[in-house]
Amino acid sequence: SDDSWNYMRFEFVRGGRVCAAGYMKGAAVARDGLVPNATSYAAMGLAPLPHPLPAPVRDWLAAEHGVMQATW
Repeated sequence: SDDSWNYMRFEFVRGGRVCAAGYMKGAAVARDGLVPNATSYAAMGLAPLPHPLPAPVRDWLAAEHGVMQATW
């Protein structure tokens, strides 16, 4: 996770074999924008776990940043 986003890996498995896999991201949202993970986790009585993002997620975020910075 980062300050506001959480990332989850999912897999579709058939007959014990992974047929497709990917990542998704989600965040808690309030009227004024994204809720920091420290706040949302604390509300659930939890602490965010410090996990480094896997390389595919880092690559995805870099590509997303590039798309958002592109000017046409």
